[in-house]
Amino acid sequence: MIALDLQDLTPGMILERDILNERFAIDLAKNTVLTYHHIQKLRNRKIDIIYVRENIETRKKDFMRKYEKQLRIVAYIFETISATGDVPGTIIKDLVTSQLEPIIHKSDILELLYQSQITKTSYEYQHSMRVGILAGRLAQWMHYDKRTIHEAIIAGLLHDIGKTKIPSTLLSRNLNSLSIEEKRTYLKHAELGYEKLHYNTKLSNNIKQAILQHHEHTDCTGYPNQLSDKEINPLAKVVSIINKYDNVTSTRPGSPQRTPFDAVNEITKKMFTSLDCGLCITFIRHIREALIGSEVLLSNQKKGTVAYYAQDDYWAMPLIYLNDSEEVIDLNKSSSNLHIHSFLPM
Repeated sequence: MIALDLQDLTPGMILERDILNERFAIDLAKNTVLTYHHIQKLRNRKIDIIYVRENIETRKKDFMRKYEKQLRIVAYIFETISATGDVPGTIIKDLVTSQLEPIIHKSDILELLYQSQITKTSYEYQHSMRVGILAGRLAQWMHYDKRTIHEAIIAGLLHDIGKTKIPSTLLSRNLNSLSIEEKRTYLKHAELGYEKLHYNTKLSNNIKQAILQHHEHTDCTGYPNQLSDKEINPLAKVVSIINKYDNVTSTRPGSPQRTPFDAVNEITKKMFTSLDCGLCITFIRHIREALIGSEVLLSNQKKGTVAYYAQDDYWAMPLIYLNDSEEVIDLNKSSSNLHIHSFLPM
């Protein structure tokens, strides 16, 4: 059973609980297969949450249909800013408010985004939208107010807008393959993004600072200005962590997609040096909670389910319940000689 907002209902879903009318009589009974007419009727009644039988394939298809539509809007936003320097503020606000903010509440958003790699769409557009969504998610986990969550999504969405000024021949290559001069050009994208939007009144200063500072490190080793921890904008710190997570878990030029477990390990390595420790702790804790119950493929080619994480040990690997033998494997024991090879979202 899964709880959905009205806007996420699609014909063919099956009710898991009775829906009562104002007289407490059954209006729509459990096991009803929803039609377009049913959904319109429910929307007219302004019911907040509907419990339906989970249909994973239907949910994936519905998400991808909306996701591809949203990507086209993101592409238009980037192309408009690149060509004119003007920010289509109304379009951004509508995209964030009506479409991206509701997405951050989805319980399976990590799995959905992990499976959302679309080869025919620019990596930069996909990366930007994923960072926007997950930056909003982290801001929500931090219990930031609604305005800050809204700004976090926009900051994530536009954090790489400066790359529209970088030659596509550089963006299509792995950063480690670039020459010193090419890398110097690439590393200017944060400044170029800030310069492009600096005088725009449609974006808050927090968003602009996040665009400029999302590669700054708390130990003063980042760029472009080697800022200290206290000098870095809080939204930039949020975007920095999510940027790292998405870089690991997505397929990008010269780098294959890795698992959320790899991303958590990378963030853990940097949480006491270059990333904000408090934000990392919250992010890691919630990511681990989301991963419990997910299926994985181990290095010995056996499938298992994530059963448990030691929440007070940030270096801990999970305990895995093997699907075929009911054995529980502790990946923290050196004697196991196993690691997670692949993440297998439903």
